[in-house]
Amino acid sequence: MKVKKPIEFVPLPPECITFQKRDYWLDQRIQLTPLGKEIRYSGIRLNDDMPNKYGKYHWIYTFIYLDGSGLIEFECDYDNKICLRK
Repeated sequence: MKVKKPIEFVPLPPECITFQKRDYWLDQRIQLTPLGKEIRYSGIRLNDDMPNKYGKYHWIYTFIYLDGSGLIEFECDYDNKICLRK
């Protein structure tokens, strides 16, 4: 009788985006903006205003200010360049 080997789980390192030499982590940790305000990653969505180009899209990463003052969003373009979304 063969005993099944247990499945090994390999933890994945957290992902981040970098804007102006600062990392913004895409997990639920509390982070600080350059002005010292606390934010937390909320989610990612496709920018429907930009067309598909060679199978690539524009993505919007949303972070929430924990003091309730709003959102901060970053947009990643076709070439993986990050900009602050206004």
